[in-house]
Amino acid sequence: MKKLLLSFFKRVGKTTEVELFLKAFQGIPRYKFALITIRADVIKSDLETLAENIALINRLGIYPILILDLLAPDKLSKAEEIQFKRNFTLTSQKLIRAVRRKKGHIQVLYDVLSTHPNTHHLVFNHAQINRSLAKSNTPIIHPVCLKNGVPHLISAHQIAETLVKRIKPKKYILLNADGGILDKHLQIIPFLNVSASTDTSVELHPSMKPQVRKIKDFIKKIPSTAVVVTSAQNLLREIFTLKGHGTFIKHHLVESTTDIDELNKKKIRLLLEEAFEKTLHEDYFNQDFKTIFYQKDYEGVAIVQEILGIPYLDKFAVAKICAGTGLGKSLWQKVTKKYPQLIWRSTPQNPLNTFYLRECEGCIKREDWHIYWRNLSEDQLLPLVEAVATKPPTLSPR
Repeated sequence: MKKLLLSFFKRVGKTTEVELFLKAFQGIPRYKFALITIRADVIKSDLETLAENIALINRLGIYPILILDLLAPDKLSKAEEIQFKRNFTLTSQKLIRAVRRKKGHIQVLYDVLSTHPNTHHLVFNHAQINRSLAKSNTPIIHPVCLKNGVPHLISAHQIAETLVKRIKPKKYILLNADGGILDKHLQIIPFLNVSASTDTSVELHPSMKPQVRKIKDFIKKIPSTAVVVTSAQNLLREIFTLKGHGTFIKHHLVESTTDIDELNKKKIRLLLEEAFEKTLHEDYFNQDFKTIFYQKDYEGVAIVQEILGIPYLDKFAVAKICAGTGLGKSLWQKVTKKYPQLIWRSTPQNPLNTFYLRECEGCIKREDWHIYWRNLSEDQLLPLVEAVATKPPTLSPR
């Protein structure tokens, strides 16, 4: 498997991510690896690419659960139900033939869905999915649910919601022909944060709004889930790399406190040391802190202190596995909203310097530090820059 992965990563230029991928996914149950919803337009426009990629990940021993989204079958007449079932059969068989031509393994799973006799909630036959995966088949979920023995059609949205709640896959990927969610200029939006404080500076293309509304509703019910919208062509990048190529949609809940002792300092230390690839000084948490902003799973943190009465951003870090997910931007928005006046510094080698230059109002580049600020007057700057530049470092090379 590792040899195949290395070959793939060489093609996409991500060889450094092999070990991270193996660490994150090795040993997890097969059914938890990925859940993929495929919209009908992908089958029509990019069937061969989709089939080739499914066959390739099969050769890696990976068999994601597939859902075909052929439009929601709500309130259909009997004739429309028959047509929908026929359409599902034709579409799934087309995909199966294409995958098998590429030497992949795939099958439709029938009678997977039913309703709970008491709650009437949608449930699925876990054992049947496991049997399919044990035979090295990529399962396609048949969209028919038995209610008191009577078959009913279920939408792809309902199936995905049920499966994500139950199996908690590492990745939930939605494939569309556009390759992501588009803005008003028909450009792919790299990420969307659908929390209450979502960034409204991005205007969606009108055709995308119904899809995004559904995804928002989906994530609202399962806030721990991230949805990746991408193309068949970029499916491998989304599965195997950190950043991928499409739209990453997540509910980033960033909280804050003024008391560092309320938080898990061990997890903050691990995050900072991983992000900076340095060792945090033992007495770091003995300092005074003004506000600590943090993501609830400690995947991102921003620590604000005070220098000469002005907020000073002492640490800003996001876990490497969250690179490109928009968490950093969500964290930054929280910090700058609370502290419009802000000063901070970074080493000349810090990869965030390009971002900092976009976000600052001024910068002084010294040999040891780049010092940035927002909304500060010249009178404030002179003593502040010197105080920030001479502040003792709290991270040491390993």
